[in-house]
Amino acid sequence: MLLTGRAYGHRATLELTGDTLTWRAQRGTPPVAENIATTPHDVQEAQLVVRRWSIGGLLLTMISAMWMASESALVGAIPLDAGLAMVVIRQLRPTRHLILDLGSRLLVLRVQPSLADDARKLVETVARRELPASPPTLP
Repeated sequence: MLLTGRAYGHRATLELTGDTLTWRAQRGTPPVAENIATTPHDVQEAQLVVRRWSIGGLLLTMISAMWMASESALVGAIPLDAGLAMVVIRQLRPTRHLILDLGSRLLVLRVQPSLADDARKLVETVARRELPASPPTLP
């Protein structure tokens, strides 16, 4: 299973092959390669966060409603349209973040919409993991 997306503002991948979980990303300015190889057994918690609401859009909508009530409809109409557009766009295109807690590190990958099901499967794999008697060897 190969998940691609964005981390630290750059392209990143997360690959699960057998008992090996490989994270490849670039971090910092200038970009420095970050390669982490671990197992699903080392992941303390995994979750897929789906963000369907635009906080900025909601705030802009509320502020523009107050402007419309206190000032004039014209003053509040433009920010109201912008705020509603932000909310509608976020509802139609939610963002998905896969978060893996490794204890010493927190890996956050903004998952592409087409790979959301694979990310969900990875979270389920980590949640139902059975710990082996001895940890598997890494490459």
